[in-house]
Amino acid sequence: MSRTDWQAWHEPYADENSPLSRRLRLVRRPASRSALPRLCAADATVIWTRTRRAPDLTPAVRGWLRDAGFVERAFHVPEGVLFAVGAHQFAGTPQPLASDGELFTFLC
Repeated sequence: MSRTDWQAWHEPYADENSPLSRRLRLVRRPASRSALPRLCAADATVIWTRTRRAPDLTPAVRGWLRDAGFVERAFHVPEGVLFAVGAHQFAGTPQPLASDGELFTFLC
């Protein structure tokens, strides 16, 4: 079984022009998280999964959802695995879609 050098794997994040660095900036942008309330009806439930490998962003995801008007209904970290599962219910007011119709930006 081969082993992954996770420190080396994360090195591209330090290069601001690398695809990983660009993706991280996009995910951290508040506008990229604002699409979810535009896709949800009142009381909608969002079920999500995320790895907990470093950097573990599950605390940030939970905060982003809370800040976007979602209430956490469940968060499970099964023993012996590196993933988490969350369920959040939309408690905010559904938002209209942006007039330009753009929800996502895809990076190559």
